[in-house]
Amino acid sequence: MHRSRSCRARQIKKTVLAVLEGLGVKDARVKVVDKGALDCTLKARVECAVFRSNDASDKNIPWGGVIK
Repeated sequence: MHRSRSCRARQIKKTVLAVLEGLGVKDARVKVVDKGALDCTLKARVECAVFRSNDASDKNIPWGGVIK
């Protein structure tokens, strides 16, 4: 693996784990396909995936982002 890709992979993992921790997720299987998204986009997508996996609706999602 190219050095910059492995650095990016570590950053992605760190970001995803931080979002999961911030949402109180203790056990999850996560697959990330990196296409160059910014960290803020990655955070929003992980947050959305967690809410959707828990059958959250637009009425009980804290719009504006839980993750800062």
